[in-house]
Amino acid sequence: VHPHDPDRVLAGTSSGQVYLSTDGGGRWRPAGEYLPFPGWVVSTLAFDPNHPERLWAGLRGVWGDGLVSVSDDLGKSWLPRVGDLPDVPVYSLALVPGRDGHLYAGTLDGVWATGDGGETWRKAGSYASGPERPYVSDIEASLHDADTVYATLDHHKNNDFKPYVLKSTDRGRSWSSISSDLPERGSVHALMEDHVDPNLLFVGTEFGLFFSIDGGGEWIQLKRWARNFSVSARVIVNDDLGLFDETAQLAAEAAVFAASDHFFSVLTANGGVGPTLRDGTA
Repeated sequence: VHPHDPDRVLAGTSSGQVYLSTDGGGRWRPAGEYLPFPGWVVSTLAFDPNHPERLWAGLRGVWGDGLVSVSDDLGKSWLPRVGDLPDVPVYSLALVPGRDGHLYAGTLDGVWATGDGGETWRKAGSYASGPERPYVSDIEASLHDADTVYATLDHHKNNDFKPYVLKSTDRGRSWSSISSDLPERGSVHALMEDHVDPNLLFVGTEFGLFFSIDGGGEWIQLKRWARNFSVSARVIVNDDLGLFDETAQLAAEAAVFAASDHFFSVLTANGGVGPTLRDGTA
């Protein structure tokens, strides 16, 4: 979803195509004239917060290779930004707000970082209490601190189902675990930091959705929503970047948040500073 125009939505496919909708998903057409990535799977698309018309794509090939590419015209044309990135599948991308050219790639060989728009890449430091060559299921650059980045690792193909949620405050050079009291069995698929409160984090796991109000010190399961379901994608309620927004601009959002058994109260657009948490077990 375009950060400034919620009616513009782009989607990548397993056939290597990128589609564009200008009416919020009602109708779709190819973003460009030609198939941009024949033989590739478009794993992820990410808008650049520093350039509204710039779009990044993370790709994986049918033979296990990978690619990062960039478009400055909303997917009409693409340029590779591989540099010395290893030839491994790319599953997730994260752009750093306020730092042009700074992004992270989550790959089958861990986290890689670049500060020059993908011309050169460096591998992130070792992972605290985590596998050395993990599949990075998700990566999130903090909206509040340009040096902070989060990553979730998935090692279930090696018969390791532990949750790995990591945080770095030095641009990926070193990592600390914030998995704390997440269930011991339950791989983590997705993470999001709240756009108002940096201590409010959400993770989607193999067995449900969890949140933390202290930066990962303690995790609470949202038991009436997605209980024991696999949560493998981030949720965007409206055109803002928070997982749950405090505004009630959309009727669907208002209907959900107004439900008596939900976990968040609706705030008006000019009221309060963030979502109001209720008891996660209510």
